[in-house]
Amino acid sequence: AGSSKAKPLFVQLVLETVYKAYSACEVGEDQVAVLSPIIKARSLGHLVPTKALEHPDPKQALRAVMRAWLPLSEAVLGMAMMHLPAPPAAAPLRMPRLLGSSLSNQQLLAPSRLKVQPPPSMVAALKENETTLAASNASPDAPVIVYVSKMIAVPATLLPRSPGGPLPLATPGSNGEVFLAFGRVFSGVIRDGMTVHVLSPAYTPAEPDSPHRMTAVVNGLYLMMGRALERLQAVPAGSVLAM
Repeated sequence: AGSSKAKPLFVQLVLETVYKAYSACEVGEDQVAVLSPIIKARSLGHLVPTKALEHPDPKQALRAVMRAWLPLSEAVLGMAMMHLPAPPAAAPLRMPRLLGSSLSNQQLLAPSRLKVQPPPSMVAALKENETTLAASNASPDAPVIVYVSKMIAVPATLLPRSPGGPLPLATPGSNGEVFLAFGRVFSGVIRDGMTVHVLSPAYTPAEPDSPHRMTAVVNGLYLMMGRALERLQAVPAGSVLAM
């Protein structure tokens, strides 16, 4: 095999065709002559109009062919679906790395860290959270746990409203923008209008009444599709969201 000059099948069927398509942008090339066989061989004629193929800019003609043949969104999302495990399958492997250590381990609840001895209900609740996180439990009665990775500023006018609802109020001095929290649901189902506990990075279960914990009402759940936002009523574990 090492002395064979035969090209791998992937090179012959995919890469060489891609390289040939991109050669249409080279100076002096006839883009119609280069791209027409690719369109015909893959039955893309109904997706690539003649006007697009004969565009004065060969880059635009190439872009029209590639969008019809290998649309980027479908290629990337399809690859992710085929090669990345589903949230329930990935959760047992990811949780030890994300948590660093067990939420209910002896070090976290050691007497030296606590002002009072933790009640059994606290220890039981922490263990329940560990179990649901490790299973990416999306049942309605599972504890709701969402990790917010970043805040995104968007114009308040872009937020979709509930039927008959008022426009969201922009933060004073923010030039008409509001902040959306972008994150992932790791357990349970978060719903619009739900009251949740917001925990800062400095929060620890050893001090449940610390100022690093506050309550808030979820006022808007959104699916982000690029710059577009779609209003949602509920988001289950394993999904990403903005709120």
